[in-house]
Amino acid sequence: MKPAPRVLIADDHPPTRAGVRLALEEHGFVVCAEEADAAGAVEATLRERPDVCLLDIHMPGGGGVAAAAQINQQLPIISDPELHRYINVLGDSIAKLADDRQLEWSFYIVDSKEVNAFA
Repeated sequence: MKPAPRVLIADDHPPTRAGVRLALEEHGFVVCAEEADAAGAVEATLRERPDVCLLDIHMPGGGGVAAAAQINQQLPIISDPELHRYINVLGDSIAKLADDRQLEWSFYIVDSKEVNAFA
C-alpha cells in the first residue's frame, strides 16, 4: 500500500489553510506543515520534504512564485515524464477538492530523494 501523499500548505489566511487542510485530510492526504509566508514555506519544504507544496501566489515575503524559486535553487526542478504524470494526477485530485473558484495550477517536480512538487 502506498503511503498517503504529504502536503505543505502555505497561505497567509488562516481560514483558508484550515479549510484546505480539512478537505485534504478528509480525502486521505497528510498535511505535514502549514506556513503563512514565503520564507516559512521555503524553510518547511526543505525540512519536511513534502510530496506537494500548495503555495499561495499572494502571501507575504514574495508569494508562492518567490518561494518556489528559492526552493528550486536548493532542490532543482527535474524532467521525468512518469513523475510528471504522477504529480498531475495527484494535483488533479487536490484541485477537485477546491471550491467553485477558478484556480490556476502549475505543477513542478524537484530533484530530491523523494518526489516533490509545487502547485
